[in-house]
Amino acid sequence: VLFPILLKSFNDSSVKIRSATTSCTRAIMGKLSIHGVKLVMPTLLSSVSDPAWRTKEVSIQMLGSMAYCAPKQLASCLPMIVPKLTEAFADTHPKVKEAAKSALADLGSVIKNPEVAGLAPILMAALSDTKKTKEAL
Repeated sequence: VLFPILLKSFNDSSVKIRSATTSCTRAIMGKLSIHGVKLVMPTLLSSVSDPAWRTKEVSIQMLGSMAYCAPKQLASCLPMIVPKLTEAFADTHPKVKEAAKSALADLGSVIKNPEVAGLAPILMAALSDTKKTKEAL
């Protein structure tokens, strides 16, 4: 219930409110359990499509930070997360694109399978830059 309100608060015109929201969100994300990751995932995924660029940016950053909270649980969610991050590369705001690139790198850094880990940088480059798609294929 609280999380969607926090995400919307990132788009507030007041710098003080955005700063307080950042502090609150960091505290929540720092204490998030495996079960908590599962609970906030749908909200974060839907917020990536929010019209407000700040809400998108923060939602994407949180998705990336979850790679370190619960990497095993996140693996099962990758089929939902990666397409959302790929959509963010087409966003018009540069900070949203940069957040998506950073989040994808964070997710790729926790891959343990050696075969996939070797391909991860090539795949991430192809997803973030369509000019590199042929190279990845």
